[in-house]
Amino acid sequence: AAPVTMINAVTLVGGGMWVQRKIGELNLPQLTRPVDEVGAFKFSVRIHAAGVQNLSDPSLLKRERPRVEVVVGQTRKETELGDFRPEARGRASSSVSKKASDDSVAGAEGPACPWHFGDTLTFTATRADVLGPGVQVWLKTQQEVRLGTLLQVNMSQTCEVGMCTVDLRRRVLPACAARDSPDSTGGSNELSGSGPQTWETPVMVMPVTHVGGTGRGPSDKPFVLGESSGHVALSFSVNVDPAMLLKSADEATMPMVQRLSQPLKDWTLSTASSAASATQEWTVKAAGATAEAVKVAAIQTHNALEEPVRWVMENADIEGCTVKTRRQVEDWQIEGCTVKTQKPLYGEDPGAASAFGHPQARQHMPVRLAATDGSPLRVPRVHSVQAAPTLATQPQASSSSSGGAGFVSSVGGLVPR
Repeated sequence: AAPVTMINAVTLVGGGMWVQRKIGELNLPQLTRPVDEVGAFKFSVRIHAAGVQNLSDPSLLKRERPRVEVVVGQTRKETELGDFRPEARGRASSSVSKKASDDSVAGAEGPACPWHFGDTLTFTATRADVLGPGVQVWLKTQQEVRLGTLLQVNMSQTCEVGMCTVDLRRRVLPACAARDSPDSTGGSNELSGSGPQTWETPVMVMPVTHVGGTGRGPSDKPFVLGESSGHVALSFSVNVDPAMLLKSADEATMPMVQRLSQPLKDWTLSTASSAASATQEWTVKAAGATAEAVKVAAIQTHNALEEPVRWVMENADIEGCTVKTRRQVEDWQIEGCTVKTQKPLYGEDPGAASAFGHPQARQHMPVRLAATDGSPLRVPRVHSVQAAPTLATQPQASSSSSGGAGFVSSVGGLVPR
C-alpha cells in the first residue's frame, strides 16, 4: 500500500507541473487600457552610464552590478546589467555618441560613472504622460557570485540604490533639438505620421536619491534616506515636434472659457497680422509713387526759377562789377551833346535813381551811354554832376573809321576816343 501511495503522489505532482506549464504557454487575452493612437508618440530613453556610491570594483569571487529601470505611466522597462569600465572612473558623460558601440562616458567633469549601459528603452507615450508626474528612473544593484571560471550564480535579491523623476513638460521637451534619425528609411511614422525625423536632448547627468527599500546599500553599507546615492547619465528623444506637444499640453490645462475663446483670439491675431502686412506693402508702394512725384515737382520748380535768371543774364551788359540791362542803356540818348533820358531809368524809385545815373550820382559809378546813331559812349566816373549838364565838344568830334560818333566825356568836354 505504501508504494502505491508514493506512486500516486509522484503522479499527482508531475501532472500538476505539466498542467501548470501548459497553462503558462497558452496565449490568454489580456485586459489593458486603450491607447489614444491619434495623440500618441514614441518616447525613448537612452541610458549611457551610471555611478553608485560605495560600490566596490568587481572581484574574482563576488561583484555587484547596477541596473536601471525606467517607468513611464503604467509601463516599466529595465536595462541589462552594466559593464564596468575603469577608464571612465571620475568622468561624467557630456555628449551623445553617434554609434551605440562607442557610446561611453566622456568628459573631464562631473561625478564618477564607470558603469556603461548603452541601452535604449522605447515607450508609447500620450498627452497624459506629458501632463503626468514625469519619468521615474530607478537605479538598482544585483549581486553575483562566481565559482571559478565556469560557474556563476546570480542572486535574485536586488538592492534599490535610489531614484529620480524627470519632468517631461518642463525639463525634457524644452531641451529637445531636431536631428535626422540615422536609421531613417524615408517612410512615415505609424503613430504621428511626421516622418523619420527625431528630436533629442543632450546627455543629462541626474542624481538619484535613496527613498527606502532594503535599507542597506552595496558592500553592506547602509544608505541615508533622502540623500544622494548615485548618478545616472541618460538622454531622451521623441518623434514628434516638442513644440506641438507643449502646445497641446497648454491647451489641455486651459480653463473652459479660455479654451473656447482661444480659436477666436487666434483668428483675430492672424487677421490683424494679415492686415498689417497688406498696409505695410501699400505704404511702401505709395511712398515710392510720392517720392517720384516730389522729384518731378522739384525739377519743375528748379526750371521755373532758372528761367528769369537766364533771361536777365542774356539781356544784361556787364562792365567791371556793375550790371545794367540793355533797356537801361537804350533809355539814354544824346541830343545836341546833352545827356537826357526818355523816361525814368528806374521808375519812380528815388533810391534806385540815386544809386544808378541820377544827377546826384556818387563817385566811381560807371555809366554806359549811347549816341543818337546807336554807337556807345563812355562817360567817366564823376564826383558830382548838376542836373542836365551840357557837354562841350572839341573840333575832333568824329572819326569816319570808327563807324559812329566815338566820344569820351571829361570834365572839360568830349574828347575823341
